[in-house]
Amino acid sequence: MKTSLSANPLRLLLFLSGTVFVAETLIMMMFGYFGAHENLMLHFGTDHTSFGALMFEALLDGFLLSLFVFPILYLFVFKSLSQKNKALVNSEACLEERVEHRTRQLNDTINRLNRRQSEIFTLNEMIQQFQTCDTVDDAFKVVEEQLKDAFPSVSGSVFLIKSNHKSPDLAAVWGSDDTQNSCLPNKDCKSFICEKPKVVQSDEGLSQPICSQLADLPKQWHICLPLMVKTTTIGTLHLTAPFDPTGSETGEDVDRRGLFWGTLAESLAMEISNIRLREGLENQALKDHLTGLYNRRYLDDVLDKELHRVDRSGQNLSVFMIDIDHFKRYNDTYGHDGGDAVLKTIGDLLNHWVREEDVVARTGGEEFVMVLPGANSDAALRRANDLRKTIEELDIIHEGQKLGRVTVSIGIAVYQDHALDKDGLMQAADKAMYVSKREGRNRVTLAHPPALPAAASL
Repeated sequence: MKTSLSANPLRLLLFLSGTVFVAETLIMMMFGYFGAHENLMLHFGTDHTSFGALMFEALLDGFLLSLFVFPILYLFVFKSLSQKNKALVNSEACLEERVEHRTRQLNDTINRLNRRQSEIFTLNEMIQQFQTCDTVDDAFKVVEEQLKDAFPSVSGSVFLIKSNHKSPDLAAVWGSDDTQNSCLPNKDCKSFICEKPKVVQSDEGLSQPICSQLADLPKQWHICLPLMVKTTTIGTLHLTAPFDPTGSETGEDVDRRGLFWGTLAESLAMEISNIRLREGLENQALKDHLTGLYNRRYLDDVLDKELHRVDRSGQNLSVFMIDIDHFKRYNDTYGHDGGDAVLKTIGDLLNHWVREEDVVARTGGEEFVMVLPGANSDAALRRANDLRKTIEELDIIHEGQKLGRVTVSIGIAVYQDHALDKDGLMQAADKAMYVSKREGRNRVTLAHPPALPAAASL
């Protein structure tokens, strides 16, 4: 910053002395010395002594006059100007500081608005993509992909309660979240039992940890949120990220971020609930309510698809027709509840016995159908006999009472060996099953190849 004359007394004194000296010299030369001589050029050329004395006198007068005038000007004029100048400089510096502060505030506000807009955009994208999710895993993938783009430093895990469990299981994890085992929700988890809408662990100056499970974990930002549908908790969402390295995060930022994650948890919980509801409705339409196996409608659809696939690949496909022997006896002896117990037990066995690519269905009453892609006649016979023996060894207990030995009769038909279409395949397996019953039950029968026309046999 430049220093003005009024702010430096020595400079002011020298400036006044020089000014008075120059002014007095000019006046004296004009009205004194030059008035006494008629020839200016002649005088400058001859009388050097008088000129020097005149200059010294002017210099002395200027200095003495400056000493006399300086205190008056300094005290009454320049000092006041100096104070005003200092005030002006301070005011200018204060104004610059205020402008800089307001500029920072404006930039912070703009950054917050941009972050908020990005969060809203991310939420909208997730909600839109949720509409296309067929399974819960699809919904988790949407969350992971969106958060990787919008919040690359945030890792997370999801715990869900299955319908037949009371405690949540780890359902999904993404990023570098290595705390999911330590943060397994339990009966004391505040987010799980909904005592708190969220649990946040932040750095000093912000909210303190209120979860004992977070206390021993690395110092990071954590938030745990309940996944709720109405008043029912279906799981929890746990998120973690390193602290802001700039240290610029405020309590308002934490609250805003908590609002975003809370909205995310609500949307995710609603989507999981919708998917489960949709799957439940589909199961009701495609599965038998007693055994949990597929019904005849689903069997027809999947058998059409499998036959088309076999036609393209040239592989084998076998069908088992399974019927429980003397099933009416269980109903008559133990009542319909006893009969249902037999059906459910065999249904559970079949569901766990089949391979992943196999399909098993209850087609009505005590009849079951199994579709085995890739199985030829030998493989089908071997597997059918293994199944028959496994069922024969079952101990079915109903209301504390053993229901006795259960046996089944099985008929086998192989596509293109015993039939060339779906209806013919099912009829061939059904006829083979009735052969097993006529020949004493608890046995397996392979269908016979179709009879050739008379003309073709000649």
